[in-house]
Amino acid sequence: MPPGRSTSKATRSSRSQPPPQAASIPPFQDVGPLIDFIDHLLSIAHDDSDESNKSLGKERSEQDERPAKRSKSDCHVDDPYIPVSRRSLAVTKSSSRRGSVAEEATSRNAIRFFDFVYRENDGLTITARDRRRVNAKVTLTPNELGPLDAKDVLMLKAANKIGPDPPEPGRFWTSVCLEVRLTEGQATLAVNLELRWNTNISVDGSLHLEPQRELRQHMLAAFFPGIPLDRPPDRRGAEQFGSPQDFYEAAHVPSKSEYGEIESMRVPALTANLFPFQRRAVGWLLHREGAQWTTNCGNGNPGVIPYQPPSDQQAFMHFIRTVDADGESCFVSSLFGVVTRDPAVFEANERAIRGGILSEEMGLGKTVETISLILLHRRPPVSTLSPAVSPSATQVPRPIGATLIVTPPALRSQWISELKQHAPGFKVMVYEGMRKSCPDEASEAAMVEKFAVHDVVITTYGDLRSELHFAVEPPQRNLRGERKRPRPRSPLVQLSWWRVCLDEAQEIESGVSNAATIVRVVPRVNAWGVTGTPVKDDIQGKYS
Repeated sequence: MPPGRSTSKATRSSRSQPPPQAASIPPFQDVGPLIDFIDHLLSIAHDDSDESNKSLGKERSEQDERPAKRSKSDCHVDDPYIPVSRRSLAVTKSSSRRGSVAEEATSRNAIRFFDFVYRENDGLTITARDRRRVNAKVTLTPNELGPLDAKDVLMLKAANKIGPDPPEPGRFWTSVCLEVRLTEGQATLAVNLELRWNTNISVDGSLHLEPQRELRQHMLAAFFPGIPLDRPPDRRGAEQFGSPQDFYEAAHVPSKSEYGEIESMRVPALTANLFPFQRRAVGWLLHREGAQWTTNCGNGNPGVIPYQPPSDQQAFMHFIRTVDADGESCFVSSLFGVVTRDPAVFEANERAIRGGILSEEMGLGKTVETISLILLHRRPPVSTLSPAVSPSATQVPRPIGATLIVTPPALRSQWISELKQHAPGFKVMVYEGMRKSCPDEASEAAMVEKFAVHDVVITTYGDLRSELHFAVEPPQRNLRGERKRPRPRSPLVQLSWWRVCLDEAQEIESGVSNAATIVRVVPRVNAWGVTGTPVKDDIQGKYS
């Protein structure tokens, strides 16, 4: 019986998919541990029947009780998991137990009661979770399991040490249903496996940690052979796979038809004349901020209006349609490392993200393109905006129209020079950190007001590193006396910036430095990384 499904025979027989085929297995070598194990399984079968659905939650219970076959229109967008594959292993042995009545028991949610550990040399060991009260353990040796292919091994490994609750979104895991049947002189134990891939509505950073990515590559190669991989599952071939040249060849180059009106773009107050490729780049920057250039804003003048994506635009070209173990449609993205019933959910999430990475080679004009964006797309009235992004903010930040530019110290003077040359009307200031600029509470408040009246504020990664302790709230501690003096707070996190631009963004590629930490907590609406080296050693640098 596939785990997590209805237990009625009528439902099972009406499924469109044939039942899993039990492998031809040699008999148990020692029946004693099996009988002890089966006795425990029989004793918990009633509890499992009553409580297994509760342990998985109402949402999963409703999912498990779905009809045998659903039309495409009935597919659940919010399915908690996608069934990937099923396999049934059965072991039969002569039993010394005598009785005229056959005994049967099923543990549909076996992970609630048992630990499963598979090792290729030792086989599959099933142990009762409540080891203090129950000594029920059985090991199915490799000889007893019989021949296993690569898919079987992956499914068994995905059952290793799964907790009583299903893993978090985005993970592969194997659900196990145990069935036992005792008849006159014979005992049969069936281990029914269902590989599941939990759905996700976000691209969680933990999904791209090396162990998860390596497991996912093996799973995709085995169960979704039509899905392109971002690297081979064999680590030894990874260094020859995905060179920087592959990255550049795969990059999307916009056609002229995509930005028809852009060719006539003229940036007000910009002293430079943009090349056609630069105008197209600025058009893309505007799109990423939810705006677009038009020759007629409704008043007969050219300008910027809200961006409306084409209605016939495909959700994502890197989501590939495939089918699950029930033959139902699902969509897989090896880039995101996720599976979903509806990729439009990710499209909506991406549209809610303002900003991106401006990646062009040195000398192509990234700075002047950024200045053009600042000139064209000013902050509209606050009531029409998406909320500022500030995961760690404890207070509502004050919205301002300024752009914060973070740059290496060596490039600070270049930014000042180019802003003065190409946008002489801008009000530009340099912020050198709290230690130099805000020695007391009064100067801190004055700096906040100063930021609010400037168009561009420039600071460096070095200044940010020294700002961390003023930007992040310390852990709460129980002190005997109350703090008599308010803790200094960085003015950078007291405001909602219209835009934050990180020049040479590879400076914080590790994501764990002081500068990277404070950049994450600065409230902003639009966030940009500007770099000429989006990847350095290999294609895996895109995850940095």
